[in-house]
Amino acid sequence: SHPWMVYWCLHSLDLLGHFDIVGENTTSGLGGGGLGGSGRGGYGFEEIEVLQKGQLLQRIVSTVEHCWTDVPLSFDVDEVANDARLKKLCEEQSINSCISNAEKEKEKKISITGGGFGGGPQQMPHCAPTYAAVLSLCIVASLGLERKSKKDHPYRAPGRRAMEVLTKRRLQLYAYFLTLRERETTDDSHEEGRTAFRMQHDGEIDVRASYCLLAPCYLLGLLDTNNDNNIDNNNPLQRPSISRHIASCQTFEGGFGAEPSNEAHGGYTFCALAALRILGSVSAIDVGALSGWLARRQMGFEGGFQG
Repeated sequence: SHPWMVYWCLHSLDLLGHFDIVGENTTSGLGGGGLGGSGRGGYGFEEIEVLQKGQLLQRIVSTVEHCWTDVPLSFDVDEVANDARLKKLCEEQSINSCISNAEKEKEKKISITGGGFGGGPQQMPHCAPTYAAVLSLCIVASLGLERKSKKDHPYRAPGRRAMEVLTKRRLQLYAYFLTLRERETTDDSHEEGRTAFRMQHDGEIDVRASYCLLAPCYLLGLLDTNNDNNIDNNNPLQRPSISRHIASCQTFEGGFGAEPSNEAHGGYTFCALAALRILGSVSAIDVGALSGWLARRQMGFEGGFQG
């Protein structure tokens, strides 16, 4: 998966400070020899290193961008009419007239072009590589924005391009994520329903999808009820039913499984807890039981943790 390999390497390099520059002024006025012109083309060795890092960031953005795939999505006309983000996406795609015609002719469905990132070019969009792609672009964008006072900085161009991709695809991602919802009903008529997510169209349902979807939404401002002027501040990605589904994956041991009644696992526990934290719904689970389960995962001899 291209986005995952990019994200793992880029995130690690960023955490290690690979893109930090000692003495930022060494890259101002490139071409003047900077540090005595001891390198090629009149550049100092430090300047050449920064230029190479900038080129790496350019290639990262290009690689991730080519993993995007458009997907036709079908929505109820009423849902589009009551969702400011979907309406805005329709405006961008010049299909507002289609909404009006559908309402007049009492049609129930309308087609919108959404999409996501796949494991490689022309592959089906999937929540996992979409998560990796969005986070990679956010890292590159932040590196560029940190140098916005220096227009000729090598990080500026890839950072600006990464931001352009995120801005362009933001609402398409929102529409795609909405189509991954799976509303679950319960046998108990007194219990409200739950909302889960699939990893891809016709794919598996588990808490990875909830986290891999909500984290990019948080970074892209798609969970802000005041953003995009959503009608009645009614954000479908912040419904209580989503938190209820995630909470239902907590086992009697305290950890979380992929689905309700599955065995608890460290990976799914991270996804579940992180998703609930993003939604501000950690209080929906038994935190004491979770703490105990996490403590018991540490091995007595090695000191490491088991899954």
